[in-house]
Amino acid sequence: MVVQEMKTKVARKEETSVLATLAPAERDTRIEAQRKRLQGLLLRGDEEVAHACYDLVLNLLDKDTLVYLGPAKFYTRKTELLQKKPPKELSIDQNSLIIKDKSADHTCSAKTELELVQALRRRALAFDLVGACSYTSSRARHIQRPGRHSPPVLRTEQFPNGLPSLQGTNALRVQAANELCRRTVVMAKLCHANAVFWSIENPGRSYMWLTHDVAEFLQAHPHFDTFFHHCQYGSAGRKLTRLVHNIPTFLALDKLCDNSHEHEPWGHQDHQWATALETAYPWPLCRALAQTEVIKKWISLIGELEHKEADCLNRECLNRSLGDDEMDKALYDATVKEVRKGFIEGPVSLCDVPEAASLTKRFPVRQKNKVRPIDDYRASMVNSAVTQPEAVSIHTIDHISAMVSYWLKALHGRDQSVQLVSKRWDLADAYKQVPISEESFEYEAFLVVYNPVRFGFVDHWHKLLDLVWSAYFDDFLCVTSEALSKHTDLCVSVLFQALGWEISDRKLVPFSTCCRVLGVELDLGDTKLWQGLVQNTEDRRKELLDELDAVIATKLLKKHPAERLRGRLQFASCQMFGRRMNRCLRALTSHIMSGRSSLSESTKEKLEEMRLLIEENHPRVINRHLAEHVHMYVDASFDRTGYSGIGGLLLSGEGELLGCFSEEVPPEVFDLFSNNEDSVVIHELETLAIFVGLEVWRELLTSRRVVVFTDSEATRGSLLKSWSRNDGADLVLEDIFEFEEAQSIALWFERVPSQSNPADELSRSRMAVWHGRKCDTFDLAGWHSKFVHKLG
Repeated sequence: MVVQEMKTKVARKEETSVLATLAPAERDTRIEAQRKRLQGLLLRGDEEVAHACYDLVLNLLDKDTLVYLGPAKFYTRKTELLQKKPPKELSIDQNSLIIKDKSADHTCSAKTELELVQALRRRALAFDLVGACSYTSSRARHIQRPGRHSPPVLRTEQFPNGLPSLQGTNALRVQAANELCRRTVVMAKLCHANAVFWSIENPGRSYMWLTHDVAEFLQAHPHFDTFFHHCQYGSAGRKLTRLVHNIPTFLALDKLCDNSHEHEPWGHQDHQWATALETAYPWPLCRALAQTEVIKKWISLIGELEHKEADCLNRECLNRSLGDDEMDKALYDATVKEVRKGFIEGPVSLCDVPEAASLTKRFPVRQKNKVRPIDDYRASMVNSAVTQPEAVSIHTIDHISAMVSYWLKALHGRDQSVQLVSKRWDLADAYKQVPISEESFEYEAFLVVYNPVRFGFVDHWHKLLDLVWSAYFDDFLCVTSEALSKHTDLCVSVLFQALGWEISDRKLVPFSTCCRVLGVELDLGDTKLWQGLVQNTEDRRKELLDELDAVIATKLLKKHPAERLRGRLQFASCQMFGRRMNRCLRALTSHIMSGRSSLSESTKEKLEEMRLLIEENHPRVINRHLAEHVHMYVDASFDRTGYSGIGGLLLSGEGELLGCFSEEVPPEVFDLFSNNEDSVVIHELETLAIFVGLEVWRELLTSRRVVVFTDSEATRGSLLKSWSRNDGADLVLEDIFEFEEAQSIALWFERVPSQSNPADELSRSRMAVWHGRKCDTFDLAGWHSKFVHKLG
């Protein structure tokens, strides 16, 4: 009962819902103070904690309950800004019915060692900012500064649980810290009784180790002691830390300083205590401590694995018909074919299979006119026993496009006109290689009729033999000049022969100006004019059009067919220039999430729009300008009773100023984004500034890569998502994306800190000249009248 009670208190989910929140002004003040105090950390990017995480810790203190907050709960501020608005839910409170935002359980990935260390650091920063860590046991309080205020002494070695004379706030703080020590001991005892890893950390000379509860626990229970100085792990100070634990691997952390190097002094300096600078763990120490979380993760999986393993060992249920005689036969024939090739052995009688062996079920996947056998190693739990920390980069069509673009730029720079051609080699049998020990082979290598996936092996061969080529899943695409095509073909063919890789003769075609790769068509027919095209193949386009026509005609689309259609449309959209398909796919995703079968009128309209886009099949243009880039900085200021403006500047890749603009925003523009006089529309004006910059510099930006910098994370998030909840801002986004398509511009959106944004000055007041260059102008009044008509 005690164990169950403790588990309920620590693991309960309802306690993680945030009720208490830090006021924005208070939170910003604390963040700024933390940034000044922890100068060794950037507190940006992966170190910038989501605001909701601060509230999570504050809620824990507000309820005065012990709840385990795992590292995965502490995600980044960037992730928080990209989250969708939570849906509404009904709640019955006594006799009333309340509509409120549904609590969202956002998490971050903590699978790899790096992700886990970053999550642990964010958790530590959140606890530090909220003040959930107590420092009443610190001996730094004995450092008194003559003539100035010093923290009062709260404990001594004679009175480690607090001086008897303590009163008021100090007495309450010591009492709370002692209670935290007591609860820590209770948790450690519970872990010890259940053979669970545990550790307690505090400064080496902290009075915490002398408190009654901790001292009695250490006296009664066996444990390890580890001492180390932080300077041995990269810190500037010689802080001594003590770890009391039962984790043998932590003994390797024991490192004491030999005073062979200098240290930062202790005491009070630069308006802060030196001990405060040592609250954050150094990076090498975090990497070592992260092993604890990994160990705990694997231990927690034991019960789950045992349950799933029982299902996997139900052997008779694995060997069942698919209910389709044709697919059963095709799958069996494919397996027999592999036996003949020597890839697998069998068949093996079930009675000859070892009792402890894992059986992997094979199932078929139909791909046009063939059946491909797939082995479900996920269901048999074999995948769970394989760790692959690194993945090989697959060269997508973006890689191929960039490769061709740089080649065209180099040819143009030398004033050469060369016809480029390409060819694809498709491996007949491509394997995903998974090593297995001899001891495990007799237990983990059994298949129930079906076999491993025959695609997915990719390696980095793009530099071998100085060839210009790439790996696209199990296809290898090579680009060369027409004059060298025969020589290149010979080199690649000999290479595959030397490696023993069998090439599919069915798909093998000569070098040509037009090449197909997995539903994508690469057209190099106009490379003499320094231009190429990438588009969906006619077969893929026709298949999608037929499928969309059927759905639109019946106005019915169930969940699983909808998910399959969305996946195919997403792949097709990647080979079509522009972002309008992404905006339409959002409607299809909403339909899937709703669980409905019948199409709403708005979803039907978006499907019709997608059909039109696929029918047009607007290709992606590859030219030499894609290898060139320019930087555009924009900013906006907003004050309903003062000056509101937008500004921007354009820089070349070498930093040359190409243009600038500075415009005052009239009040009537505010109404396009909000009718509420108290609302702030700064993010919407930031979006408008990007559109104005694109229009002003239309001729300079055509067919180039444009990196757009804004200091508004909300604006950047809307651009990345391709939509906004604000109707006016959403229409501005639509205009931006239509401009991107019309001018063949590749837009990339980045955030720049406000204090580093050079466009800030241009948005604060109307300027005619900036840094010696005349500002370009834009007719906001004329745009406003057209936009009002469009907005309806």
